[in-house]
Amino acid sequence: MWLRAIGRLGDRFPRVYELDARHSMRQLLADLERHRESDAADPGSLRWSERSDFSQNGEDGVIVELFRRIGETNRWFVEIGASDGGENCTRRLAELGWSGVWVEADPETAERARQVAPDPVEVVGEPALRSTISARLGSTGLTAAPDLLVVDNDSDDLGVLEACLVTLTPRVVVAEYNGAFPPACSWSLPARYDSGWDGSFRHGASLRALADALDDRGYRLVHCDSTGVNSFFVRADQLDEHLERAASRRIKDAYRAPAFTAHPFGHPRSARSVVPMKPLTVEQVGAISFRELRLDHPGARVEPGAALGFTFEIENRCGETLSSGGPNAFHLSARWLDNDGVLPPGAPRTALPFPLASGSARTAHLWVRAPDDAGTHTLRVTGVCERVAWREELGRDGAFAEATIVVG
Repeated sequence: MWLRAIGRLGDRFPRVYELDARHSMRQLLADLERHRESDAADPGSLRWSERSDFSQNGEDGVIVELFRRIGETNRWFVEIGASDGGENCTRRLAELGWSGVWVEADPETAERARQVAPDPVEVVGEPALRSTISARLGSTGLTAAPDLLVVDNDSDDLGVLEACLVTLTPRVVVAEYNGAFPPACSWSLPARYDSGWDGSFRHGASLRALADALDDRGYRLVHCDSTGVNSFFVRADQLDEHLERAASRRIKDAYRAPAFTAHPFGHPRSARSVVPMKPLTVEQVGAISFRELRLDHPGARVEPGAALGFTFEIENRCGETLSSGGPNAFHLSARWLDNDGVLPPGAPRTALPFPLASGSARTAHLWVRAPDDAGTHTLRVTGVCERVAWREELGRDGAFAEATIVVG
């Protein structure tokens, strides 16, 4: 309630957002630096096994490494929130010949998953609810003791996970956690909000809530990925010496801050930032301007790979309020130019941290990692109205903001 109230006030009063973002940015940058030092001091950390083949945040590599350490048994998995199968935590295992079940709520997405699912992976195209998921999984060919259970449906994750563990005894559990809540906070989305994610910070469950629930069932937390998205648990009777050491850490030491978007606090504080927006014309996109990109750092020289905070101003003269709700969402994008001053392939997006009314200008904050290569580097910040146009393609005046730093 408190975080949601801050978001609502931040939507209306720029000063509230400014204080919230600056405080959150300082905390995030400090956390990221502490995590980097901690990982560097532990050559056996699962951090070094993170690798993405079909996953978003290095889950593929961690899962493979966990089963290298504890061994495989029946090579069965179940993933709840499997999306279209093109990007999830178990597609890699399916390609390696594992059997499993993918559960995906959206019928069209589930149908796309069926097109790519290798045999013998079964796709269940219906919502995962705490009241029905156990029986539904029981109607498939899934064994009662699969090697792996993955839960990531962005809604009642904790309730669904607990329902699964009534009848299943997986050896490894991967569960998305909500890093917006600090490790001392036990919070989970109430079951009545099981219709899906609203795009804001209100989704899933905190790391503490997941760890407490799984600890009661004999599972130990061994890793959180470096982007602050997924937590990895291993059944206590399966731990090797290194995993025992990892499991002995306090939750606050295992916790990783939410570093999966450019927002200093992960997803937007308020759902108003992601309400559906009217589609803009190309001319309207051209009336949105970016300027004054500044590094919030003492001096322009930074260490390779360091987490950096930036401030910039966005002005909206398009005649409509900007938000990041689909299908014509307005998103921000921050990219490092290569050594030739050319934008690299790929275009990362992040939601607006607040709705921006027409005729107004506001300061926004974001964070990015510095390049690993020493030298002079330029960061460009711009915007895109999905399915309409990129602002930087519509002329130089206000099309983007840039800042240059020296790495090394």
